[in-house]
Amino acid sequence: MNEQWSNRLRRFLPLVFILVAAVCIGVIVQTYVADAANKAQQEELKKLYEESSSQLPLGASIEEGEYINSRFSELMEINPDLIGWLEAGSLSVPVVQGEDNDYYLKHDFYGNDDPHGTVFLDSRNQLEPNDDNLVLYGHNYNRTKNMFYVVEQYKDPAFVNENPTITFSTLHDETEYVVFAVFLTNTVESQGDVFDYHNQLRFKTTAEMNSFLEEVKARSLISNPVEVNASDKLITLSTCGYDFEGERIVLMARELRDDEKAEDFQGLTVKADNPIMPEIWTRLYGNV
Repeated sequence: MNEQWSNRLRRFLPLVFILVAAVCIGVIVQTYVADAANKAQQEELKKLYEESSSQLPLGASIEEGEYINSRFSELMEINPDLIGWLEAGSLSVPVVQGEDNDYYLKHDFYGNDDPHGTVFLDSRNQLEPNDDNLVLYGHNYNRTKNMFYVVEQYKDPAFVNENPTITFSTLHDETEYVVFAVFLTNTVESQGDVFDYHNQLRFKTTAEMNSFLEEVKARSLISNPVEVNASDKLITLSTCGYDFEGERIVLMARELRDDEKAEDFQGLTVKADNPIMPEIWTRLYGNV
């Protein structure tokens, strides 16, 4: 009887392996198909942004006392949650702001269910005038180099040197920011102290903001001579990492000043010495 079952098992196992392989291949194919569809949607939205057929000239009033950049008019008809456009490296995407920080994690710009989500501004942030620190979130599809994968690219000083600034255009203004820090942090308390960068949207005092900036610089994987102080407006791009559970990769930049231009900061970034890493990183990998 044992031999009979052993023979059956030998005949059955290859079928199991084939089935498992087929399922795995199906999942991989489905992932790449969905990613291709998402990239196509991004290109479609980018075309609407860059080649808007709107008859509204720049600064034209759409309602009494309200002015917008005409490039946003068609996109706003699709999604009234639109609040701006982000350009960083090769990334060029719309930015929305929902009533909470959950909806756009799983919905695309058209409101359809989509695990890629949409890049969104923290629901607590205020624009016009901007908060001290605008925090944007997006998923990191590092396998297919999609969405906020660009944030992961900024860990490389060479990439920062080629792309030292990012641009965030709101409905009423266009602002360029120069990158000054990229760091890793954990979100699970059992992994060590949690650096709550995402809750630092506005600061009550100069000392409070300076203290936060010191914490950021101490954690940064990159080093450059970009000066940052309490009078600067900040932008933060946050995404997931995959070195450990709950990892976040965070990019920070400050508003370009009137006497500065992007070229001033090319070739100045190097790898930082001994940045503060999450405790879980040290447990798993030791020093950087």
